[in-house]
Amino acid sequence: MVNTNSYHHYVFFSSANVVTGNLGGFVGGISDYFGLRGANEELLRQNMVLMEQVRDLQTRNNMLEQAISQDSLPVLPLAVDTTLSPDRNFRFIEAKILNLTVNRRLNYITLNKGARDGVSDNMGVICSDGVVGTVAMVSEKFSLVLPVINLQSKTSCRLDSCEYLGSLVWDGQDPLYAGLEEIPRHADVKVGDKVCTSGFSDIFPIGIPVGTVSEAEVTDADNFYSIKVRLSADFQRLTGVYVVAFEDNAELMQLTDSVSTLNAHGR
Repeated sequence: MVNTNSYHHYVFFSSANVVTGNLGGFVGGISDYFGLRGANEELLRQNMVLMEQVRDLQTRNNMLEQAISQDSLPVLPLAVDTTLSPDRNFRFIEAKILNLTVNRRLNYITLNKGARDGVSDNMGVICSDGVVGTVAMVSEKFSLVLPVINLQSKTSCRLDSCEYLGSLVWDGQDPLYAGLEEIPRHADVKVGDKVCTSGFSDIFPIGIPVGTVSEAEVTDADNFYSIKVRLSADFQRLTGVYVVAFEDNAELMQLTDSVSTLNAHGR
């Protein structure tokens, strides 16, 4: 019928061209996707190297500022030397996001790295923009992250401007914002102040960006500020992250457990 009837011949080959075109576009899209995935993975690796270099340069700058304040300038090598960093026991493990939720009160993120890659519970997770969350559960190949946009999340932070410490918590509403608690009323807090990690834990190095102050209010009846923070990490656009591994964590946990044992025995 197709070969002998001109109308059916036209309809058949027009339809075939549409199918072939769509299939070609689909295959081309797949090729482009995997090419883009490779590019993203390379960007993750490059970002990880740059982040480590930035951390080292920040440490060198802090050392210089401290030495200047003490009128004692050290002789520093010209090349970046990771042994100078007090955070040298931190390393970064790149990971891809397999699943992520942002519209729930208890959001979670699934990563493609697990125990066999060196990931373990309570490790910090960051992106190129700042803090993402903390590893909550780990299997052999995967890990589950508790992001800062989870009602159960609580992250130790400090204000760069006045160096007061507080806790970052989320109210379950907007994934772009969180609250900073426990900042006393006498602190000088301004809109635009930067919020970063305090470094008072084995989860995050000091100075990792968390966000910026978008609102800061205190009333005569309050002892603490009510602070709204615009988060550095945009969770709706995340594709890759870095797990922060503290290599001395096992030794620190052993010491902490020993202290708990002593307290339990009243010593």
